[in-house]
Amino acid sequence: MVKSIQDQILRELDKLSSQKQRVALYFVRALVGEAPIGVSADELMDLAGSLDPEDARQMRDAVEAGCEQVAPDSWNIELP
Repeated sequence: MVKSIQDQILRELDKLSSQKQRVALYFVRALVGEAPIGVSADELMDLAGSLDPEDARQMRDAVEAGCEQVAPDSWNIELP
């Protein structure tokens, strides 16, 4: 018997911690255009520790590689 997509999603969500379920909720809300703008400090703290060290390292490396470069000629600022 083929389960509906909704049933499959619910089954997978049941396997997640409450922190990861909150992340999934934000993702789904973003997909339907109802994502909140900003979150409270308490909600943000609920996510603390949910990123594993390897993912954190990869994110840090990507930021360092892409954001620590300055191209002064690419700035087009017009002053009055």
